[in-house]
Amino acid sequence: AQLLVACNPGSQSVKLKVPVEAAWAPVVVSPFPNCTFAPGPMPKIEQGMLSLDPLGCGVWVVKG
Repeated sequence: AQLLVACNPGSQSVKLKVPVEAAWAPVVVSPFPNCTFAPGPMPKIEQGMLSLDPLGCGVWVVKG
């Protein structure tokens, strides 16, 4: 398995290229959908790029 951990401590959104294009599955992300205490878009990986809004973070895994 492969593990990816990312955190954006800054005040601006960031996009990062993931080290390996694969079927990354979220294990835990913040903010997450419908969270009243930490609203905002959920961090996601699309087309080999990770999008993190300010204070966003997450852990993703590729099983294999």
